[in-house]
Amino acid sequence: MVREEETKGSKRRGEQGISLQEVKARFVQPRVKPLLKEVNALIFDVDGVLLDVHQSFWNVILLTTKKYLELLSIKSPFTPRKYHIKLLKMAGGFNNDWDVTSALILISLSYAFNHPLNLREIGEEIYKRGGGLNRLEALLQEKIPDDFPKISSLLDKSLVERLFKEIYAGKDTPLVYGFQPKFISPEQEGLYKNEIPLLKPEDIPPFIEKIALFTGRTAGETLLALKMTGFSSLIPQEYILTADDGLNKPDEKTLKELANKLGAKVAIYVGDAIDDLRSVPKDDPSILSCIVQKRNTQIFKKEGADIIVPDTISLIQLLKEERSEGK
Repeated sequence: MVREEETKGSKRRGEQGISLQEVKARFVQPRVKPLLKEVNALIFDVDGVLLDVHQSFWNVILLTTKKYLELLSIKSPFTPRKYHIKLLKMAGGFNNDWDVTSALILISLSYAFNHPLNLREIGEEIYKRGGGLNRLEALLQEKIPDDFPKISSLLDKSLVERLFKEIYAGKDTPLVYGFQPKFISPEQEGLYKNEIPLLKPEDIPPFIEKIALFTGRTAGETLLALKMTGFSSLIPQEYILTADDGLNKPDEKTLKELANKLGAKVAIYVGDAIDDLRSVPKDDPSILSCIVQKRNTQIFKKEGADIIVPDTISLIQLLKEERSEGK
């Protein structure tokens, strides 16, 4: 029987009629329960796992989209919201927030060209096709073939990345990314300062012998995260993989290599998105997947998640309980 402790919170209606129900639950696949006593290493994603980034990266996505359209002098009747970011993240292939921003810009431009889109249906179709910005572009090409070439020509991905970095890091852009900001005030504070730690070093139990990071952040962004969480001294550089190392999730091969480097009996990769789950090899019992989510957990169960918890500390509590039961 599946181990699942569930307390249901209040329902709320999302845009376009989607019901988003918060479920405070712990879900464990029966086949992995005996392995939990052997876990001695944790591999963390950062965003949504070690840091709450809803007031940083998610706001940066929205502000970058707005700033980009302003630079083009284009007004769109579509206003991107965090709900739309969630739809794209759930579709898979959007681990990179620059891609999420580009997607919202394309959708905004489609509206500006009088092509309103049902974002929920778009997200579901992208998911079916495997996820990602390229799938969205192909879908828009099919839906609006006459105008999409013009819309696509207005998207400068290098400018999207530049705006995004400046809004995220603010006046600390030179320290984080190595260049001077051009599109923001030199005194503007970076939104990274809004990030909230979700786990403290002292929360890690003694039986966890090694910790690693497997993140889509850049190296500079990861250093900020390590500083804010206090994990800098706990994770050797050799156990940290970032976008600057070429990491582009989902990536089973690289995650397996990192887990092997740790030499753990059993390691758990802790993430919060479809791309995190798809990075975990399904045929290797020494690497388990843990998804941190309060809502929309069914899709992660469907994708084969080993463990689902509402927050990272719940995983720590679960591992402690399993160790206690084994004594």
